[in-house]
Amino acid sequence: MGAESLAELIGELCDAVFAVTDILQTARITELEPAVLRVEALNERLSKYPGGPEELRKQIGKLDEPVRDAIRAKLESARQQHDLNQSLIKLAIQRNVALQSYSAQTNLSATYSSDGGVPLAGSNNLLGKV
Repeated sequence: MGAESLAELIGELCDAVFAVTDILQTARITELEPAVLRVEALNERLSKYPGGPEELRKQIGKLDEPVRDAIRAKLESARQQHDLNQSLIKLAIQRNVALQSYSAQTNLSATYSSDGGVPLAGSNNLLGKV
């Protein structure tokens, strides 16, 4: 893999990581799975670099300084975005749980229908209609 193709692959990976961030920040959840799969596929391609990660580092170190510095800056930026993505995903999960809880508490059929009931804390028994 030449310097140009290596830089191109790393650029694609960084773009994919930034796309995931954008999707998470704009709550376009239906687009999340394909974006994450793209990041995983690009990571897989990088992980299969001949000689492994150590050889990849060596090859990046052998590049001309401006190219090497640009690649390292992109990788660092992608790492930071990846960390941000992890936090955004955790927040999205917490938000989803809160919305489900709120929905269950405010759903009239849970307490005011013949089928509804409020579960007793720590059991599978229902209090029944309120």
